[in-house]
Amino acid sequence: MPAIDVILLMLVAVCAVTDLRGGRIHNWATAPAAAAGLALGLALDGPGGLWLGLQGLLLGLGLLLIPYLGGHVGAGDVKLLGAVGALKGPAFVLYAGLWGAVAGGVLALAILAWRGSLAVSLRHVGLCLMYRNTGAVNLSGAGMPYALPIAAGVLVTYLVW
Repeated sequence: MPAIDVILLMLVAVCAVTDLRGGRIHNWATAPAAAAGLALGLALDGPGGLWLGLQGLLLGLGLLLIPYLGGHVGAGDVKLLGAVGALKGPAFVLYAGLWGAVAGGVLALAILAWRGSLAVSLRHVGLCLMYRNTGAVNLSGAGMPYALPIAAGVLVTYLVW
């Protein structure tokens, strides 16, 4: 298994655990992983590899920027997806981000069902749509560990890549 893949899988595993346990994704995990992705890209593929890593980093950060600004994900989630992009490039992080969004939706619905508030939340969404209310609806509730959907998105992308 290439070093980049080992770093990637360790990164998402560590971040999923720390997010689950403490609600945080730490810079000590994401920053070195992003730097390693850029350095390995340069070492293995020269300037072109560095450029792909930079594109992946920026795309990964950008994919979660709007949800972050809206208060729906934390800064650690944004940096985690950026590190994934630095390690694997823009195409991989795009698919991982999309699969992560699907996994996040499933996880949000599961959390709501477990809390017994799924029907109320879906009714609220229906009312918002019916009355064209543009206010954001947070289906997940505060504090959903979004590193889990990111990790799931990475794993699905890795398996089908």
